[in-house]
Order: sequence, then structure tokens, then C-alpha cells
Amino acid sequence: MKAFSIWNKMKISFYPTFIESPLPQECNYSRIEFDSISKCWNVLEDPQFVVFAAALKHRIPSFGFIIEEKSSPGKLDSKKLLDIGITPGPIFGKLKNGVKVKLDSGEELDPADFVGPDVPGRKVAVMGDTCDSSEILPIAQDVDVLVHEATMENNLLEKCVEFGHSTPNMAVDVAVGCKAKSLVLFHLSPRYKPLSLSNGDEDKDTAQIIINQATNHLKEVGRADMDLLVAEDFSEYQILKKK
Repeated sequence: MKAFSIWNKMKISFYPTFIESPLPQECNYSRIEFDSISKCWNVLEDPQFVVFAAALKHRIPSFGFIIEEKSSPGKLDSKKLLDIGITPGPIFGKLKNGVKVKLDSGEELDPADFVGPDVPGRKVAVMGDTCDSSEILPIAQDVDVLVHEATMENNLLEKCVEFGHSTPNMAVDVAVGCKAKSLVLFHLSPRYKPLSLSNGDEDKDTAQIIINQATNHLKEVGRADMDLLVAEDFSEYQILKKK
């Protein structure tokens, strides 16, 4: 059964008889309609970004989010403008922003003649708890970074899925399915000591187990080129702007 079907059958309510009052941010909300064609929710859109969400399969409602940066204008051909006598100033800015400019001579300058192709925005997918992320794959194609859980090692697959979680191989398969450039694994079981706290060979159960299994599977599926890391608290990962 698909993740959305499971989620849609669950009824979530708030009863005033609860001992604890709802948090301030839980008192007001905006309803977001589900798009049955793309099988996702359009959560947010502003001039710079658009955010989509899709249902994941877990024991309780869980979601994956796609954060996509909108394309930005291409490079302005300053030399071409200088060659026709246009000096840097407001005209440069208008053309760069896609606005046609009419000169005093009556000549009209079209941005398409002076600005290069749009620069694609960056795209990130962040998954919540999941043992099946297949429903989000159609909107997660060509992500720069996939952030996906890898709770337990591969030989604990049955137990992992029973509790609604994923193994390193499962996370890699999702990354390959959405053609991700980088894979960041997180939500590891506490049994795996973070590498920053590891004493090397003295510690058997560390995050290195998860890294090794994911690395091996990437080689098996022909994606050894994919960047891979296991996140820790306060980890940072930089996604460079495309050119």
C-alpha cells in the first residue's frame, strides 16, 4: 500500500481535554491541497524557492521534502553592450532582469540578445523517517543532495523495516533512483558511535559500518562517483551555486 494511502486513512485531531495545551504554532494553520497528479503537496513558493512534500512509508505520518531553488538569470554579455555604446548603469540591470529597454533613438534592446541561458537552481531532498521513499522519486529527480536515513546496517534489514526505517543499501537505492549527486545519511541508531567520538579499531559499532556498506553498494550499482557522508549533530554541507 502506498504511503499516501496509509497516511490519508489516519485521523489527526486535537482534543481540549489534553493535559498540555498546543504550542502557539499549532493553533493556526493553512490547508494545503494534495495534487493527485504529481502526488505531492506544494508547501511553499516565493520568488526564490519552491518546496514540495510527499508522503513516506512509516509507522506514523512522515514526509519527505524537496527544496528547489528557482533558476536565476544568465550572465550578461557586457562586452556586447559596450560595443554598441551602452555603458554600465540602469540599462544593464534591466536587461539582466529580463526587461526590454527602449533607447532614445527608438531602438529596442531585447534581453534575449544580451543575456545567456538561465542558471538552474539547486535542489535538495530531505527525507523523514521512512522504509519506503518510492512515492517521492518522481519529484526528486536530479537532486544535488539527498538527505536520507540509514538507521541500521544491512544485515538487520527485517528489523529495520519492521520499525519503519531504512538500511544503507535502501538509502543508496533511493539516491540512485533520483539521480542524486550527493547522499547524506543520518538518523543512525544510537548503537553506532559517531566517527568524531570513535577510538578507531577499538570501537566495533561505529558509523563506519554504515559508510562502508553504503560505499560498497554505490560501487555495485555503478555510482561510485556519488559523494557520500554520514551527518552528525551540527554537520554542515555546502552546495555551490551552479554557473
